[in-house]
Amino acid sequence: MDTIHLKDSKLFFTDYGNAAKVERCDMDGMNRTWIVDSKIEQPTALALDLVNKYVYWVDIYLDSVEVVDYQGRKRHTIIKGRQIRHLCGLAVFESYLYTVNSDNLSILRINRYNGTDVQSLARLDNAKEIRVYQKRTQTAGPKNELFLFYGKGRPGIIRGMDLNTKVSDEYMIPIENLVNPRALDFHAETNYIYFADTTSFLIGRQKIDGTERETILKDGRQCELTVTFRESH
Repeated sequence: MDTIHLKDSKLFFTDYGNAAKVERCDMDGMNRTWIVDSKIEQPTALALDLVNKYVYWVDIYLDSVEVVDYQGRKRHTIIKGRQIRHLCGLAVFESYLYTVNSDNLSILRINRYNGTDVQSLARLDNAKEIRVYQKRTQTAGPKNELFLFYGKGRPGIIRGMDLNTKVSDEYMIPIENLVNPRALDFHAETNYIYFADTTSFLIGRQKIDGTERETILKDGRQCELTVTFRESH
């Protein structure tokens, strides 16, 4: 039976403040480590290959998608050029990267082993973020299989919605008193929602029952984050 060990979990995030970088830390914000800090300008989207332990990111200033391993090694460029300008959001599934072109609001599929293979799959109004969730990777959490977390500003708040019933806040207590919540991810084993508030320059977390809210990092301009964990048998 698969189990998830919290001590092996990591939080990955981007920061393009005074010095752009991709970083990782423990789930409580400790052991912060830079994994990319050179030849990087404005990393605005991040995704993980949990199986092979690779970190992918979009740099909208350099018009590139790049990858390194969890230790910052084996860096190379997947695709670069004008055809991938204005990308936001990034997800990995099997042999492909999925992202959103914010200029024409199309979902793009990029072959991560052959960057010349780029396809436009669909158009979505106001699409700004994309995630691919596999139930087998996070088997705990809300009892329903289709559960959406979303953030909005003015006032800044993070809410949850059951996509079957379209009912908000049935399974979680909203995260309130935020300014500009931009990046979200969920760690199902612990029921923590992790979020980046880019105006307040912080990364925080709160459980879906409304308890144990805390700020785990506060500096820079964190704009994207994602949670990973290691499975053992």
